[in-house]
Amino acid sequence: MRTSMHRPRIGVSTQDRGGFAPWLFIWLNLRLAGAVAVRITPRRPADIAGLHGVVLSGGADITPGLYQDAEKPMSILDATKDTEKRHPWWIHLVRMLVSLAIFVFRYLAARKGAPATSEARDALEVRLLQQALEKDLPILGICRGMQLVNVVCGGTLHQEIADVYEDARHPNTVFPVKNVDTAQGSRLARITGRQTLRVNGMHHQAVDALGKGLEVVARDESDMVQALEGTEKRFVLGVQWHPEYMIQFRSQRRLFRALVAAAAESVQQD
Repeated sequence: MRTSMHRPRIGVSTQDRGGFAPWLFIWLNLRLAGAVAVRITPRRPADIAGLHGVVLSGGADITPGLYQDAEKPMSILDATKDTEKRHPWWIHLVRMLVSLAIFVFRYLAARKGAPATSEARDALEVRLLQQALEKDLPILGICRGMQLVNVVCGGTLHQEIADVYEDARHPNTVFPVKNVDTAQGSRLARITGRQTLRVNGMHHQAVDALGKGLEVVARDESDMVQALEGTEKRFVLGVQWHPEYMIQFRSQRRLFRALVAAAAESVQQD
C-alpha cells in the first residue's frame, strides 16, 4: 500500500464556477486508484513541477479562436464489436441507482451555472497541457479535455455536432445510453478489457480534424470520434464521455487506475 508521500500527485483542472461535481467524482476515482488529487482552477493554479500526471475535466466550450475550421480527412476505425458480459439483475439495478444518484447530485451541484466559454480556463489548461506534454507526464482528457488535447496538437472541432451528424442521437445524460466501439489493439481496449463500451454523453461539440501525434481509437454508432490516444508520448488518452460519473463500472474505473499506474513511474524517477 502506498503512503501519501509515495502516491502520485495528479493535477485535476476544472472551472471555478460549476466545477465541483466533476472534481468530486474525479477525486474519488483517483483516490480509489491510489493517487492524491490536486484541484487546479484559474483562481487556484498549481506548479506542474509537483505533479506526476494531469486530468483535464469537462466543462465550458473551448474558445473557437484557439482552432481553425479546416477540413482534414480522418482515418476510419475498423472496430470489432463484442458482447458485454452478462451480470445478475441486481448488479444492473445497483448501477442504475448509482447513476440516478449521480444525476441528482450533478444537477444540484450545477445549479450555480457555468460559463459557456472561459478564456481564463483555456489559457490555464493550454499552458498546463503543453508543460505536461513537454515533461511527458501521463494525461487523461475528459470530454472538453479530450477536445483540448486535439486542439493543442493542431486539430479542430465541430462547433455543433447536430450540424454535422444530423441523423445521430445526441444524448445529454450521465446515464450510459450509447455504444462506443474501441479499436483492436489500442491502449483503450487493453485498459477497459472491452471492444464495445456503453457510455454516457454530455457534449454538443466533437473532434473534426485530428491533431498531430494522435490517433482515433473509438467511435460511436454515428462514426463520431469518442476517444483519442497519443502516438508519440508515454500516456495520452482522451475520451469524449465522462468516466468519472460511471464509477460503478469497473471498465471506467480502470481508466483512472491506468493513469495512476503510469504516473507512479514518474514518482519513482523523482
